[in-house]
Amino acid sequence: MLARSTAEGTPDFRVLEVEVGGRLALDRITVRGGSLGSGAGLFNNYGTLTLNHSTVESNHAREFGGGIATNGDAGSPAPVPGCVG
Repeated sequence: MLARSTAEGTPDFRVLEVEVGGRLALDRITVRGGSLGSGAGLFNNYGTLTLNHSTVESNHAREFGGGIATNGDAGSPAPVPGCVG
């Protein structure tokens, strides 16, 4: 599990970010507790993000994409096998 601490005073931050041209594959993992303006759990900034049998939950964004936000031409959504989000 990748999670932001719930302890009082923990600053807001994004759990993971994929930068331009970057690639990230997550398999059987939970991303939880991100808190930021957008893409609090995962933010894909013109990279490649692949989730397999993973969960993105309990993330909070003030603007959009609490769990996952993406920049770029997403095209057709790719299948996300066994994922919850």
